[in-house]
Amino acid sequence: MVDSNQVPSGPKYALRQHQLFGPWGVGSILPCPDGNSVMIAGLDAFPYQRDPDDGIQMSVIHDPRLARYIGVNRLLAPPLRATVPSVRFPKWRYCPSAKCGKMSKTKPGALQSKRCDCAAHPVLVPERFIVVCPEGHIDDFPIMEWVHEGPVNDQGNHTIRRQTRGLSSSLSDIEYICSCGKRKSLKDATRPGELARIGYTCKGSRPWLDENGGPCSAPADQLQVVQRGGTNVWYSDVVSSIYIPEGNDQKLDNIIDDSFEDLKQGYELGSAQFDFVCQMIAKGYNYTADNIASAFQDRLINRDDSPCTDSGYKLVEYETLKNAPAIAQKKGIFEGSRLSKDEYSSECMNELVVSTTLVTTLKESRALVGFSRLYPDANEGKSFAERRNQLSRKKLSWTLGVQMTGEGIFLSFDKDAIDSWASTPSVKERIAILQANLDRFKHERGEESKKVNPAFVLIHTLSHLLMLQITKECGYSTASVKERIYCDKFIVDDDRHEAMLGLLIYTASDDSEGSLGGLVRSGRPGHFEAIFEKAIEQARWCSSDPVCIESRGQGLGSCNLSACYSCTLVPETSCENRNQLLDRALIVGLIEQPSVGFFSNTGTTSATGDGPKDTEASATYTIDFDDVPDVSDETFKGRCEFLAYDASDLEKQFLDHLSSLPGSDYLEKPFPYVQFHRDNHTAEASLTWPNSKVVFLTTEDAEFFEDSFGHDYKSTSDWKFFTIDDVQSAEEFSSAIEKEL
Repeated sequence: MVDSNQVPSGPKYALRQHQLFGPWGVGSILPCPDGNSVMIAGLDAFPYQRDPDDGIQMSVIHDPRLARYIGVNRLLAPPLRATVPSVRFPKWRYCPSAKCGKMSKTKPGALQSKRCDCAAHPVLVPERFIVVCPEGHIDDFPIMEWVHEGPVNDQGNHTIRRQTRGLSSSLSDIEYICSCGKRKSLKDATRPGELARIGYTCKGSRPWLDENGGPCSAPADQLQVVQRGGTNVWYSDVVSSIYIPEGNDQKLDNIIDDSFEDLKQGYELGSAQFDFVCQMIAKGYNYTADNIASAFQDRLINRDDSPCTDSGYKLVEYETLKNAPAIAQKKGIFEGSRLSKDEYSSECMNELVVSTTLVTTLKESRALVGFSRLYPDANEGKSFAERRNQLSRKKLSWTLGVQMTGEGIFLSFDKDAIDSWASTPSVKERIAILQANLDRFKHERGEESKKVNPAFVLIHTLSHLLMLQITKECGYSTASVKERIYCDKFIVDDDRHEAMLGLLIYTASDDSEGSLGGLVRSGRPGHFEAIFEKAIEQARWCSSDPVCIESRGQGLGSCNLSACYSCTLVPETSCENRNQLLDRALIVGLIEQPSVGFFSNTGTTSATGDGPKDTEASATYTIDFDDVPDVSDETFKGRCEFLAYDASDLEKQFLDHLSSLPGSDYLEKPFPYVQFHRDNHTAEASLTWPNSKVVFLTTEDAEFFEDSFGHDYKSTSDWKFFTIDDVQSAEEFSSAIEKEL
């Protein structure tokens, strides 16, 4: 338990309940209004009391399925109108006066002045720099050891001053000066292995649990110097769940929640004591002792504390969402209606989506199971018991939980279409690039990599595109719409990853009223088709192109390909995978490789990525010769020379060579300035051979074609479009042009 003397006094800082799940959860550093900083204490210090007369009662969050999954007896909501326990951190403070800069270290339990005793008498400021370990440990920056290049035995005889020269914003401008005459700046402090070089290793400190030392298994060179306000100091580890009613007796579940500790104690004392406890509890309700005993034992059997994979857990939700009419009677808890693909008129959407479920009422439960430092996914593969060890010194039977109400749109996808698309060589090649980036990222962190599931990347990217379009169409903020993907991120074996192919886009708030129904209305036939198609169309162009579309790796660990904040990324609170494993090229294709995109064709969908299914039905161009100059008296060479005036050097060389080919004067003469029309869009071609249905575009004109008709303008008709990048030689190009008789 945290010593009461360590809890800072001063102005109150109001927190909402959900902020204890991020960004101000257990072990995080909270900046205070008075300039101090504190660390939220462990769950041991929270004011949970079983008896309301003994303290503040924390209300129970009813979601026994989630509680069993993470291995606790109950989920408790953070107390309202109560003080959240905290400890002062960091302990090093300094005087901000330029003439003073004296540093002092707060001692546990000591009532020290908040102001410096110098002439300026300013309020002491917490040190900005701390040290963090990948195992979750955190400590003050070792100033004494840093200045003296090693351990200091008599630290009490040394006084440190902090000096900022003000010459630049670099770390070399911040200097520590000891009374013994030694001084050293923070230059190179953040370099990996620098602390290990001076003999300083992680002490295993966990100040939020009042532990100043302990074992640490992390390599010495992984201890990092960071700023206390950095985003990598604390990452929440929260498990979310869509509440699925279990059976028809919610009242009995509530009784087990409220009486679990008594039942557990009786169970451990033997059958006689357990029967007595069950009888005493049953007296207050319309249940028998056998009912109570059976429900409690089911709760014990179904608890799961194994290393966590969420596929099996999500499968229950997936089946429920996919078969919504079966649970429609759960009014106020879970309501949904399933619509078949035949009720939607979009061919593009129906190539992938098998069915749609409009969930008018849902509850999202969230449970805090731990946190990590430096890396947001540092807890992957650990059991829930290991993760919860970060929250308390003792093994508690509860953890913090919160429940929110909302609505959503669930999409179930066609497995055969995805498998056909994923089996193409172009998709395999694209996924191989992403896989190599992930392998390298995991190797740098000393972690084992896994095989990326292309279906997950496809669904994940589509999810982001839909969320972004929904926020434009429906007025939601980007942070209020969330995703829940029912598809394995990695391929573990041949069977497991085929169980689920679904996506839930939803909104949920901690307000009891939840959403107002705007999301569900957007998902109805006649509305959602336009949202879906616009999302795909928007993905064809990014304001950061061509840099974005041609990227071979960007984002954290280069685990995204064609995906940036201008086109695909969403707030990290909305994404359940920290904006990783995204690639819009798998949605719309590439200019040089359209088959990689599932939706590579305008207005149609090609599940295999092999181009349009029907050339006549695809977006055919119409051409306009009204303003085209008469070239009947000009030669082939003359037309090429005319265009070369405004072409790039490389294009000019190509056109000169093309016009000088033997027999070029017998080739069909090109027309300049031909206008191409489609869907109320127009673009002007550089040179057009109408009989041969061949078009040559300069780089500039090709950009206009992309802006007007999309990235796939080449593949959506029987016209042959060429740029300087599409052909190896002028001879190759001339072979596509018909000879005049």
